Amino acid sequence: MSARSARATARRQVSSWKPAPPGRRTGQPAHRLSPREVEVLGLLREGFTNTEIGRLLGISPRTAKAHVAAVIEKLDAVDRTQAVARAYDLGLLKAVRPVATGDPR
Repeated sequence: MSARSARATARRQVSSWKPAPPGRRTGQPAHRLSPREVEVLGLLREGFTNTEIGRLLGISPRTAKAHVAAVIEKLDAVDRTQAVARAYDLGLLKAVRPVATGDPR
């Protein structure tokens, strides 16, 4: 196979790729998060780091990192931000209304 045809084949494969449906990697539906993972998801929404999550939950940053990785995988996301977005899409997180500041703008 020539280099040109190999590149063309690779382009076709990449352009036709679609991510696995939610939960496909773990064999569980995406909403099957443990109670601790739900807590971690809420903290991810707030933008906390692994170290901060660990401190807030009384666990090590390494354990927090493991929980974050589990949430990302179970929601079939590629990063923390996408995990939070998928959680909103799946109804696992409710939209938070902004607090009224009294500023009429």
